[in-house]
Amino acid sequence: MKNWKVKIEYQSKTIEVVITATSYAEAYIKAEINYPGCVVKSISELKKF
Repeated sequence: MKNWKVKIEYQSKTIEVVITATSYAEAYIKAEINYPGCVVKSISELKKF
């Protein structure tokens, strides 16, 4: 599992959330499920150092 930073527009606000998923596609789907009606603006993987 990886952590993904997802920037979405939800209820006229732009917010960033961290979602744990195995892939980019799964992170996208989880964002849409958790925030119905949102618009996904960007997704980036959070790297551990």
